[in-house]
Amino acid sequence: MTRILKYPVEMSERGVICLPNGSRVLSVARQGATLVMYAIVNEQPGFPAPEKVITRVFGTGHPISEHGLDGAKFMGTFSFHDGRFMCHVFIEEYA
Repeated sequence: MTRILKYPVEMSERGVICLPNGSRVLSVARQGATLVMYAIVNEQPGFPAPEKVITRVFGTGHPISEHGLDGAKFMGTFSFHDGRFMCHVFIEEYA
């Protein structure tokens, strides 16, 4: 069955989300106090092992680690705490 599902995104420099193989990430959005990733997924039994999506979240002005953002795709900027904290979300290629 193919559906659009959401997955929570860790508010950290490096997070991992496991999606069914062949999934397609659509977007990242804020839902209340949580960041979520929306993806089109096929949940048919027997599909190959899940794919890992690496998420990267950085606050404005916060240092970006030595790993940098090479190859990462920008997904959006979101505000929290009444706009006092802005975070920028990236995803890396599936691992």
